Amino acid sequence: MKRYKTNRGNLNSVIRVGDNNVRIKFVAGSGGIGYFETNDTSLQKAIEKDSGFGVKFFEDSPLCEAIPEFTIIDNINSWQEARKFLQNEPYCVSPQDISSPKKIKSVAKSLGLQFKNLE
Repeated sequence: MKRYKTNRGNLNSVIRVGDNNVRIKFVAGSGGIGYFETNDTSLQKAIEKDSGFGVKFFEDSPLCEAIPEFTIIDNINSWQEARKFLQNEPYCVSPQDISSPKKIKSVAKSLGLQFKNLE
């Protein structure tokens, strides 16, 4: 499933798919952004080749990408414990890379970790 959006509210557009013209309709909500979704791969390709693509309408980024997934670590109660945790297997982070709470937090985030008791 691909989703497309437009900043032009409710928008109807005709897309050429092979020998046929297909009308697509972007439906806007209260924010004025119109959306259109389709599973049809030939229609998706045609939309992305259309002259209006990138001008009138765009591919919308998937919603699931907006929610990062973290492994919650809840048995760490100090920055020193967090530092030791990151230095051990499987992470093996060098001590220089985790020399401050700010650096520890940054490295943990890049590894998909979150120290629950240090937030």
